[in-house]
Amino acid sequence: MALHFDEVGQFVERWVRQLIGLGVAIGVAATMWYLIAVGTGSGTGRASDLYQSIAFLWFTAAVAALEGGTWWWFRRTMTNGQRPGYLSAAYLASRTGGILFCHVLFLNLVRSGLGATGLVPHLGWAGTVVVTYVLTLSISASFTALVLLTPLRWVLTGPVRKEQRARLSRRVAEGRPISTPEISMSPA
Repeated sequence: MALHFDEVGQFVERWVRQLIGLGVAIGVAATMWYLIAVGTGSGTGRASDLYQSIAFLWFTAAVAALEGGTWWWFRRTMTNGQRPGYLSAAYLASRTGGILFCHVLFLNLVRSGLGATGLVPHLGWAGTVVVTYVLTLSISASFTALVLLTPLRWVLTGPVRKEQRARLSRRVAEGRPISTPEISMSPA
């Protein structure tokens, strides 16, 4: 996709509703596949095996739908100046890397905490999934937002692109050579 970014962008722009709709439809089909497999006696591990054909279709459709949804959200934030800053595409994009890197830690902590408190039998499967998802996402997003306020932001989320562009512009204006490792790896 990176090699054909412009063409992919044009495709997504043209077919955004269909991409999102197809993602939702295949997501429902994959969920039904799982429920039928478990209902007919397959174990949950077998029913959710990522090497099944339905999993490949679901992963592909999910990525396409997420790209379409992201494009749609970005267009809305660019055309609607009334959107709060914390809902802008730029703000949300700056948090995704940090959430990706830390969510597994908090997922395991939430699972351990739920198990230690004895709440799992009372919540049931669906309740456990919802509570685990909401807590993991909330804690991961909060942790990432806090880290972004410290000098450790670079460790969790990588370099700040705005700062990189400013350093690159200064180097170009000064007529100095551009050193790619210095530009992309330096946290300062």
